[in-house]
Amino acid sequence: MKSKLTVLLSMAPVAAMAVEIASESMKVTLDEREQCAVTRVVSAGGVELGATRGRAPLFSIKATRCDDFTKSMTIEPGKGSTCAVAKDGDTVRMTYTGLGAEIAKVVCTVRPDGAKLRWNISVEPNAGWAAETVSYPQILTAENIGTTGVDDAVVAGNAKGG
Repeated sequence: MKSKLTVLLSMAPVAAMAVEIASESMKVTLDEREQCAVTRVVSAGGVELGATRGRAPLFSIKATRCDDFTKSMTIEPGKGSTCAVAKDGDTVRMTYTGLGAEIAKVVCTVRPDGAKLRWNISVEPNAGWAAETVSYPQILTAENIGTTGVDDAVVAGNAKGG
């Protein structure tokens, strides 16, 4: 009696690993394999603005116990967390879960607005915890834009509203 071995190969398409979002002045690439960290930032003229090496987590949250302000944790996407990405028209929505006992869910969105990209974040802490400080979006920039960094500048807000 002869035996027959059948091998099944899956030819399913590979899921998208990068999501791009563009405004009139720049294009940003988010890598799903790295919890949607920004992996590339390119100006409309083709100048690389993002770091070519290394990644920063897309956000960092300092969560503090409501009943004891001396107990705090820093929460970032990484091992154990999941990121579900959805694109609705021009808006990219990233929903993070599995961030630990402190934070139930984080929803990040980015959408073009003329020459700008609008970044928004919503944090849902678990009972007994509060989001004290949020840093978002975190993007590593290129060491130099062009041949020298003498005239380079980055402008960012750190107040309510940006």
